[in-house]
Amino acid sequence: MPLPTLIRFGPLSMIAYISRTLESMAKQINPDTGLISSFEGLPPKDPSHGITWMFNQAQSIDMFLAAGDITHAMELADGALALQMAVGSWQNAYITATGKPATNLEEQQRQTVGDNVSLAKSLLNLTNRTDNIKYRDAAERLLPWLDQFWHTREDGSGYLSGGFDSNGNKLPWTSTENNLRAMAYYSRLGSTEKANQLAKWIQSMRGHSYYYAGYITDTIVNPDLNKATDVQFLAVVMALEAGLNPQHFEFGMDWLLKQQTHVLLNGNNLIGIPRHLDAGGIWVEGTTGTIAALQILGRDKDAELFLLTLQLLQDPSSGAFPAAIGGTPGWPGTFPYSSPEASGPVVVASLDQLTLLTEAPPNSQKGSTPLLVLLNRFIGDVWNSKVWDIFTVSTVYASSSVEDYNKNHRQAAKKSIQVAQKMLSDTDSEVRQAAMQALIDINTPESWEVFIQHVSKEKDYSLHAWIIEQIHLIQNPTILKGLRTMLKEKNFDALDYYDILLALAHQGDSDIIAPLIEMFILSSDEKETAHEVRRLFVTVAFEVLVKKAPRNLQKVIDKLSQIKTKTLTPTQQKELRDLMSRICKKLPNNFEFASIPNYFTPPANPSAVNSVQQAA
Repeated sequence: MPLPTLIRFGPLSMIAYISRTLESMAKQINPDTGLISSFEGLPPKDPSHGITWMFNQAQSIDMFLAAGDITHAMELADGALALQMAVGSWQNAYITATGKPATNLEEQQRQTVGDNVSLAKSLLNLTNRTDNIKYRDAAERLLPWLDQFWHTREDGSGYLSGGFDSNGNKLPWTSTENNLRAMAYYSRLGSTEKANQLAKWIQSMRGHSYYYAGYITDTIVNPDLNKATDVQFLAVVMALEAGLNPQHFEFGMDWLLKQQTHVLLNGNNLIGIPRHLDAGGIWVEGTTGTIAALQILGRDKDAELFLLTLQLLQDPSSGAFPAAIGGTPGWPGTFPYSSPEASGPVVVASLDQLTLLTEAPPNSQKGSTPLLVLLNRFIGDVWNSKVWDIFTVSTVYASSSVEDYNKNHRQAAKKSIQVAQKMLSDTDSEVRQAAMQALIDINTPESWEVFIQHVSKEKDYSLHAWIIEQIHLIQNPTILKGLRTMLKEKNFDALDYYDILLALAHQGDSDIIAPLIEMFILSSDEKETAHEVRRLFVTVAFEVLVKKAPRNLQKVIDKLSQIKTKTLTPTQQKELRDLMSRICKKLPNNFEFASIPNYFTPPANPSAVNSVQQAA
C-alpha cells in the first residue's frame, strides 16, 4: 500500500518542480544498461563513482512508477533482470556503464537480503501496473535464495539474517531494516504467513524506547543507537505497505523525533533526521520517511517541522535532492550529490497515494475535498509529469479529513492562492499549469479571480487545449462573470485566444457570445488567416447559440445592430453582411426578428423575411 502525500500541509514550491526531479533522474539512467547512476557529480576517486547500488535501482523503479512513467520504470526493471543471477539474487552494486559487478568496496560485492528484497518488491509493484508476468517471475525467483537465511523461533516468529559477504560466506548479523522490507515483500507476494512471522519478530525487537537495529550475531541484539534511525520510521511505512496497522509499529517514533538535527543553510534553520547519529547532518531519505510515517500516523503537526527542509534542499533548476548535508565529511554526514537515494523517496511519498483510491469517496464533489476530486478525475489515466505537478500542487491545502477541510478551508485556501500566484510568474509552463489547476480546485471566488486574470495573459499556446478542457468543465457562475469582464479588457487579443473563446462560446451564454462576435468582427488583423478564423468562430458560435439558447439570438442581433457601419473598414462591412446572412441560414423556421440591422441582405427564411418587412 502506498504512502500519503508529503505536502498536505507543506510548501507548494517544492512539489511544483517534481517533474524536473523526474527529468533529472531520467538523465542518470544509462541507456545501454538500464542502470541508474546512484550519485551524480562524485569525484572520480570516490568508490561509488559510476556505480549503481541496486537498492537505488529499486528506489528508482518505484519513483517512476509513482509518477506514472511506466517506460522508465520498465527500462530500469529490465536492466535489473539482465543482471539477476541463476540463484535468483543480485549483487549489491554494478558498474553503471557496463553492468559488470562493482568491486571498489567489499560491500558492493555482497548479496544482502535488504537490497535483494527491495528490488524484488519494486518488481512486484511494476507487475501490478503492467500485468507483465516476467517481473513477478523474477521477484519469485528470489524466494529459494532467501530461504537459506530464514530462521524460525520457538515463539512462532521468524526473521532473515544478513545475506552473503563478498566471499560467499553468510553474514553473521541481522538487520531490522532489511526484515521490515522483507515483510512488505512477502506480503506483496501473498506469503501472509511469513509476513506475519516477520511482523511478530519485529515487535520482539523493541528496546527501551526504540526498535533495535538488529542482531550483532545469532540472537544477540545490537543496542547501538547510532544506526537505528531508519528502523523507526520504516516500521510504520512498511507496516502500511504490508497491509498491517501502522499504529502497532509506532513504538520508536518519539525516540526518533528526539534525534532531529539542525543545520543552518543560507540563514535558514533546517530540521532533519541523520543517517547515523555520530555523523550528524540531514539525511534526505530518512527525513522524507519520517514525514511520511508521521502523516500515516496522523501526527501532521510533528511532520510540519521537517517540510521546509525538503523545500529548501531541492535544487530549483534540476528538482533533484542531495543525499545528505550538514554532517561530518563524506557519507552519510555530508554527501551533497544528486541521487535517487534522496529524490526517489520524496517522489514516491508525494505521489504514490494515487493508487489508494478504488472507489469514489464521500463528499468528493467539486469544492469539497480537492485531493479526492483530483483522484476521481485522473485515476486510471495515463499520467505524465504535468498531471503529477497539477495533482501535487492542488493538494497543498487539503486536510486529512473532510471535517478538517471544511473547518480550515478559507484560511488554507488563502495561503494556497498566494503560493499559486507566485508560481504563475514562473517561466516553466508546467509550473504555471499546475498553479492554474490548483486555483480551479480551490474553487473559491478569490481563486477564480486569480485564474481569470492569468488566463487573459497566458501566452503559451500549448496550454490552450488544457485550458479549453477546464472551461468546458466549468459550471460556476463566478468564473463566467469574470470571463465576461476579461473580454472587455482593451488589451485582450481575441485572435490569440481563439480556441479558448470558442470553448466559451460552447457554453451557449449570449452575454459571452455577443461581445466575442463583436470582438472578432472588429479585430484589426487584416491577414487572410485572421479573416478565416473570425468567420469560423462566428459561424460556430451561432450554431451553438441556435442549438442551446435560441431565445438569446435576438440579444446577440441587437448587440450587432449597435455597430456603426461608418466605423468599419470595407472588409469589416463585408464580413458583417456575410455574418448576418449566415445567421439567417441557421435560424429555426419559426424564428421571428423583433428588430434587424439594415445593412445586410434580407434573409431567405420566409418567416424571417415577413418579420423584416413588417418591421420596415
